Amino acid sequence: MREMTRELESATWAVAEGRATGEQLALFQSEPDASLRMLQRLIDDTDDNLASVRGLTGEERDQVVADFEDELAKLIAIQNSLMPAPGLVAEHSVGEVIGEVRLQASWSDGRVVVWAAGPGTAGAGNDELADRLEAIGGPALGWTVCPSVLLPSGVRADALAIPVKEALGWLIAVAGGLGRAGVGQSVVWLGRVALEGVRLVAQGAVVPALRFDKRPQGRVVDAAVRWVPALVDDARLKPLTVSMPGPVAMMSTADARATTLSVLGAVVEAVVSEAAGRLELPAPPPSINNSLQLAEAFTTRLNGSPFVAPTVPASDLARRLGGWSGTVTSFSRPQLILQLDPPPPLILWGVDTPVPAGGPVLVSASNPVPLGQSVTLMVYGLSSASGVLPGAGTVWMNIGGAIYPVSSVTRVPADPNSTAPPPDLAYVSFVVPTTLVLDPAVSNPSVPVMVGTGTRLSGAYALFIAPALPPPPPPK
Repeated sequence: MREMTRELESATWAVAEGRATGEQLALFQSEPDASLRMLQRLIDDTDDNLASVRGLTGEERDQVVADFEDELAKLIAIQNSLMPAPGLVAEHSVGEVIGEVRLQASWSDGRVVVWAAGPGTAGAGNDELADRLEAIGGPALGWTVCPSVLLPSGVRADALAIPVKEALGWLIAVAGGLGRAGVGQSVVWLGRVALEGVRLVAQGAVVPALRFDKRPQGRVVDAAVRWVPALVDDARLKPLTVSMPGPVAMMSTADARATTLSVLGAVVEAVVSEAAGRLELPAPPPSINNSLQLAEAFTTRLNGSPFVAPTVPASDLARRLGGWSGTVTSFSRPQLILQLDPPPPLILWGVDTPVPAGGPVLVSASNPVPLGQSVTLMVYGLSSASGVLPGAGTVWMNIGGAIYPVSSVTRVPADPNSTAPPPDLAYVSFVVPTTLVLDPAVSNPSVPVMVGTGTRLSGAYALFIAPALPPPPPPK
């Protein structure tokens, strides 16, 4: 009996920390009542230990308290998933189904690393991994082969990596409920964090910073503008941190909070740097020798393109920017919110419709939409300040500078597995006009499209268009 109790305690900790093997997951799921009792005992013990260490003094006190708070949050999250509080739905399942292979994602150095495995199964090979990505509408380009992932069970799974900039549309689609067949909770979680990053950008909650690496001689640095999130609400961050599945951090030593902030920062940087790259700015200075030239380079390289700068002026500018933005990037900041009008909506992605037999496909340079075909956009922030979604008759499209009606406007269904407030997401469908004039010299033509309602108009979204086929030659 004592041996079984020790095994169940070990399995419970493994499940809470996201590193459970197939045997541990099976033991935890086989006796729900016993697992709940064990969870309650561990919660009580951890709560007592937390109260004790809060009385410590010394330099390590804060870190010890944070460790116990993290353990307690993980145990409570697992308890809520087994027995949610009244009126709440579990944020995520305790674990994947034993014997079922699912697509998982880990976070590593600003990249999304995907692999496929399940409790008690062998890891998927590269061919199966590619097939799974194609089946759910994953990105077609941008992948690189990376070292296989070592799973807690001791087996390895082949892995592919992609920069978050290339995976952003896919992750947002998963967060919106598309392409979840055979997808693990780690992918869904990354999608939710990506959506939170997009929300911050849509609200303008971003600030620039200067990041640099010193060269060996120390006189100059390799510098670049980076965009970082601001006004991050701890009330929105903590549910993401507590619910982070174990596979997300399998390739990192960072804790859940640091990992969540890392993903948020990468998403913000990806979205804003791409948008900044479309701005028409003066040419940057050819060389940088003083603070004035450094300031000019900073304001003309908002897209994150690298440049070489003297060490002393770069260090001074980075310090002054940090002091200027610290009031909005710190979690201990006072908050004053003044909003006169809702921010403009933001187009996240577009899929071609009607849906092909293989599922919806993101419109891209490799999958342009033909003239006269319907397109569905996912739009963030279309609702009014009171939360009312406008009807199709009050929403319009600006396509290449001309106004066109929309076919339908529908709200994206809320995620039934999330306790967070549903994001303001809507599907907007319209037909690509057959009268669009495309430049025949451009191999992958695109047109800027914007969604408008009332006095609000979204930013431009590049919609790739398939050129019309040339007319058949006249009969001889």
